[in-house]
Amino acid sequence: MSADNGIYMLKTPSKTKVGSFEYRVREVHAIENIYDGNEPNGINERNLLTTFGGADVIETVEEAFSVAQAMHRQACSDGNVVEYGVLMTELCTEFPKSKEAQ
Repeated sequence: MSADNGIYMLKTPSKTKVGSFEYRVREVHAIENIYDGNEPNGINERNLLTTFGGADVIETVEEAFSVAQAMHRQACSDGNVVEYGVLMTELCTEFPKSKEAQ
């Protein structure tokens, strides 16, 4: 049986620093659920917010990798399978605001 999971680093353009990025790190099952070919930008915003909305915003790729590696080590030491390891996924648009914050 497949675990269908990985430790994903989501990279998006920064909302506050032009030309910079922000990162969110989560263990994700079925990452494909954040994508939706029926949406104009190809993203299922509700699933994206559910998946990454509670993650801390990290300002550097180095720190994001450090957090992701620590999560991976912890999952493995707990006896869990992380099928796809540590991966980066990138969006070309800023991370959406939650509907509650608007």
